[in-house]
Amino acid sequence: MKRKLITLIIALMLILSACEFPPTSPPEEEAESLPTKTFTPEPEPSQPDTAPEAEEIAEEPTATFTPTSVPCVELLSPLDLADLPAEGKVIFSWTPLDDAETYSLNFIFPDGLTLRFETNKTTKNRYMDGFSMHPAYNQSGEHQWYVTALNAASEGLCQSDFFIFTKPVLGNAPQGDNDGSDGGLGEGPPGFGD
Repeated sequence: MKRKLITLIIALMLILSACEFPPTSPPEEEAESLPTKTFTPEPEPSQPDTAPEAEEIAEEPTATFTPTSVPCVELLSPLDLADLPAEGKVIFSWTPLDDAETYSLNFIFPDGLTLRFETNKTTKNRYMDGFSMHPAYNQSGEHQWYVTALNAASEGLCQSDFFIFTKPVLGNAPQGDNDGSDGGLGEGPPGFGD
């Protein structure tokens, strides 16, 4: 019988060893391993003036079209911001443009009145006292001038930058009435010519 009992104990041990049971801890360890209740505060809502950190994304360079300005005439003389006399000859000059047939020399007077002269050259002589022969053109102060290059059909190809010159009023000449009219003189008053 001892043999049967020993065989039975060995068989039970083999059966028990084949089964997995979680280890049991002594009663003191059990009390320590029980989870305890803890308070975890809710995260505060984000402030309206704080933005979440954005992930920086490296931008890939893209091909862009960069318009190039049409080369036009450059003003040569008189220089920008020149002080011109009230009377005497002044030569207005600019660089040529290959496609231009003619050029329009344009003056803008202090009151906004505009005067225009056409030429097929890159220079135009103007007599400053010619401005004083008609009251509307006898103005002192800052005058602007620029040139427009024209094609054979007198259409504008391009326009130069603006230059400014200052000139005084010619003494004893009629003063401008500032009504903006040219008095029916067409392109300019007498005495403006070359």
